Amino acid sequence: MSSSDHLEDSPAISHDDVTREIARLAAQNRDLEMLLDHTTAHSTYIEAELERTVQELQEEKNKLRAEQAVSERLLLNILPKTIADRLKVDNQVIAESFSDASVLFADIAGFTSLSSRFAAEELVGWLNGIFSIFDGLTDRYGLEKIKTIGDSYMAVGGLPIPRLDHAEAIAELALEMQRVAKDYPSLTGDPWGMRIGMSTGTVVAGVIGTRK
Repeated sequence: MSSSDHLEDSPAISHDDVTREIARLAAQNRDLEMLLDHTTAHSTYIEAELERTVQELQEEKNKLRAEQAVSERLLLNILPKTIADRLKVDNQVIAESFSDASVLFADIAGFTSLSSRFAAEELVGWLNGIFSIFDGLTDRYGLEKIKTIGDSYMAVGGLPIPRLDHAEAIAELALEMQRVAKDYPSLTGDPWGMRIGMSTGTVVAGVIGTRK
């Protein structure tokens, strides 16, 4: 059989067939393009959502860090850093004996009488000014402020970190407190003074109880 005979036996392809095939392929191409566009849009949406989620998580992380920093600052206002660090690791009762340390208690002479003559806001503002100076002096001499109650101020030397000159440092703080009492103006305009007591020896210190 010749090639011409084979061609004669092949079905004829009409112009309409070609047109329909082209139209079919064009439709398939449009479908593929629509699918690609949809996939691209969906991928973009997912990326945007992922980026938003990551940003929200980062913001929450930063917020938690800020809250933790505030909590740690508040804790350091209550406890020495070494004790605070230990409590973060183990919240059990901490009690230690220090064989060589010094403790200072100070209060304002005549404060009870003074408190009956002035509003609480005035007294608190006045005490805050004085105790802020005491805090600076405590830091200067490497001592540890323990607490204030009313007009009373308590500081220690030689704990929680031992030091040989704790008694001298506490005595220097007491002298500085007397100078503050001499120079810091009183609410009445009259001179005022400090009552200061110091003790050196063995101290047992710790954090006890479950509530402030």
